[in-house]
Amino acid sequence: MKLQFISQQHVEEAVKFLAGKGHLPYTDASGKPNHRLMGAAWAALHGGYRGNKYEGKDKTAALVKLKGVYKSEKMELPTESFSLDGEFFQEALASSDSLNRIYWQVSDAINANIQAGTDMDCDDDGADDAGQCSCGCRCGHSYDCKCCSNCGCTYPQTACILDFFPQQVVYSMNGGMFQCDWVIDADGDVKLGTPIAVETSYTPVESSETHESFRVMACNALPLQESAYDAASGKLKITIIKPGLNKSKARFYPAETLKRDFHVFEGAKMFADHQSDKEAKDKPEGSVNNWVASLKNVHAESDGTLAGDAFVIDPPFKAKLDALNKQGLLHEMGVSIRAIGEASEQEREGVTTNVVESLIAARSVDFVTYAGAGGQIEAMESATQDNLNDVDLVTEAVLRQRRPDLISLVEKHAQEITMKSVEQQLQESQAQVATLTTANKDLTTKFEEAQKTAAKATVSAEITKLLSESKLPAISQDRVRKQFAEATEVKDIAEAIKEEQDYVKQLGGGKSAPKNLGAADNGTTRESDTTDHKANLEEAFKLMPGMSDKDAKLAARL
Repeated sequence: MKLQFISQQHVEEAVKFLAGKGHLPYTDASGKPNHRLMGAAWAALHGGYRGNKYEGKDKTAALVKLKGVYKSEKMELPTESFSLDGEFFQEALASSDSLNRIYWQVSDAINANIQAGTDMDCDDDGADDAGQCSCGCRCGHSYDCKCCSNCGCTYPQTACILDFFPQQVVYSMNGGMFQCDWVIDADGDVKLGTPIAVETSYTPVESSETHESFRVMACNALPLQESAYDAASGKLKITIIKPGLNKSKARFYPAETLKRDFHVFEGAKMFADHQSDKEAKDKPEGSVNNWVASLKNVHAESDGTLAGDAFVIDPPFKAKLDALNKQGLLHEMGVSIRAIGEASEQEREGVTTNVVESLIAARSVDFVTYAGAGGQIEAMESATQDNLNDVDLVTEAVLRQRRPDLISLVEKHAQEITMKSVEQQLQESQAQVATLTTANKDLTTKFEEAQKTAAKATVSAEITKLLSESKLPAISQDRVRKQFAEATEVKDIAEAIKEEQDYVKQLGGGKSAPKNLGAADNGTTRESDTTDHKANLEEAFKLMPGMSDKDAKLAARL
């Protein structure tokens, strides 16, 4: 064998790179794709490999090329969604090729530490957990060694992985549960952190109890802030509603509800004071004389608080805001919302309240006199909470009590619609049944006709075969064919041919079926007798229905 020495330069030249000379190697010295190097290159092109992330101008081309290499190697692409917490996991994946292999590497490392005497169950008895071999048989202390089995040797404890994470592993050992960090170093070896004891905890599951929803008036009042008013433009930044319980604790506004439904307040008109019951009845849409501002740029802040910009359009009201602002009394005016929502009765913050699960529509966001310290806010919020005259809020029970005639009319109409729907469905079903019945009848008829045609073809073929073997005259064959022209079963054909042969034999005067109906077959030997007999036969055949002169001559010679 001849030894060859390859220079380091030649080895480096054989390695292939994804991004130019020296960047992102993906093959070994022989030029064959190396799975560990491929994984490292993938990590460098995504979250980073050992803190190094490739950002070259040819990054896209390198990634495309690497995907092609993975495809040629018939390997699945590594995930592209590793978080920073999973950086160690990327490196492990790059060096170990598969998740399953990483799992068993970590498992083997834990058990190797146990056998080496490392305390992996946090009870300071690592040497005991490692087991003791007292017989000195040098078997490696294996479980199947008969010597160790008989001398009282103690075997090492083992660990079983319960949960496996990118940087931590949870395992059971010696009746306890433990967790430790892990990482795979540059040489592909697993390094374990210091184990800690852990336990399984149970978190209460939210009640699956369903709550009956009903309509409510969403009411909330908040003061204005001096710093939020721009006197020059008349624009006022206002807080519309905050998550949590309102002042009267009659409503609870979840942050998720406000973040989802804040758009109902966009463009809402802002009036000076809430409508009175009489005004709400006479002009439910509100009076243009009281319309002083409009609300725009409504948005939800991170905690769910709804805010927006009030653009004042009424000069007298703007003058009032200017005066309050100059005197530092702007906080004594506030805004109060009127909106329709869906709520259900639940307990929040130790209070049984109406949890607003959705906001359906905003009536208005109005300017009101604000005097929270004296309890005026609670009265203001509750003033419109239970308005039985509001059609958007009235309950079914109240409506049945106050307008039974309307309930009866609605139910009657609903029943009529239901009956019409049932009748229509019945008619449609009957029409479908009729159509399907007709279609089925047509298909049955066609099928029967096809069967009959096939049967007649079979009979015709059988008749042709038997007649060709019978040597009957053409006129006799036609007689047999006509007899079975509509036949669909192959029976009685042979008998009919036999009868026809007997009939032809009788015409010939012999006692047995004639061969060719000639002179020899009729028992005559003289030429004159033969001639006379042929003439007689020819005349006899001419008398047969449908027999032409030509056929009669032919039959007489047979």
